[in-house]
Amino acid sequence: MKIARHNNTLKLQNPEKDINILIPILQVSEIFALEGTSPDNAALSLLSEKIVPLHIFDKGHYKGTWMPYISIVSGQVSMAQYMVLFDEELTLPIAQEVVRGACRLRCGVARKWFPKDYETWEERYLNCLSEFYANPRGNAQKIFKAINSLDEKRLAKYISDLSCYSLAEGIAKATVVSAFSRLSLDPWISVFSHLSIPFNSLWDDLFFLFKPLLLDLWLPMFSSWSGDVNEIPELYRKHFTKNCAQDGKKSWSLRMLPVREGYALISHFMGNASYRAARRVIIPKDEF
Repeated sequence: MKIARHNNTLKLQNPEKDINILIPILQVSEIFALEGTSPDNAALSLLSEKIVPLHIFDKGHYKGTWMPYISIVSGQVSMAQYMVLFDEELTLPIAQEVVRGACRLRCGVARKWFPKDYETWEERYLNCLSEFYANPRGNAQKIFKAINSLDEKRLAKYISDLSCYSLAEGIAKATVVSAFSRLSLDPWISVFSHLSIPFNSLWDDLFFLFKPLLLDLWLPMFSSWSGDVNEIPELYRKHFTKNCAQDGKKSWSLRMLPVREGYALISHFMGNASYRAARRVIIPKDEF
């Protein structure tokens, strides 16, 4: 498939099937090219102008995202972010908060999935958290390896068929990446950079934090998936529109959680409020 600019909007072209579909650029916030695409330069320019990320997949694997350059701005927020994240002593409490929030959400999913023996899973995750708080510099790599191992075991015990994992993970990651088109944050700095954790960006950090909600809770919905990518948009809407946070009268969906977390980080960088990872985020109660 090709994406071309046409009369100040986008046109999806499939020469083999002689299909041309107009995409109303003003009515979309991001584009998932699940079967791959070849955008021309004019189309990429329009995507940047309208601040619309383009997520590109190939054979069910996430390849990357074309991000709007306009959203990555310099200024007061960026400088405040650099002042904090380039200072190891200031960054360490943020890293501890992300791990705390990540373990809390994983415990919440374990409680939802394993109501009879959730305490065993909670104990394992909380042990990881305790070790990280006790010695973050010395235990970081060991703790992240342990958390990832627990994640794999938890998924394998609850979900029998993980053939859709790569595609679902890619879409969930792309959702986190797109949050930075709405934030004046530099995504290319990880809060774990001082701890030798193999995270290259701030969106790696946010995906690690929200993975239990964005991906793990989504995977059971694929049990009835036929394999047709045309069914993915409906699966996405059913899950990512679930509300899981409330700030006064404003509700936040799963899709917007990374944006909300970005706002919390900005507030911390600017000295307006202390950062609390996944503040008031709850596990969706609805059934799969």
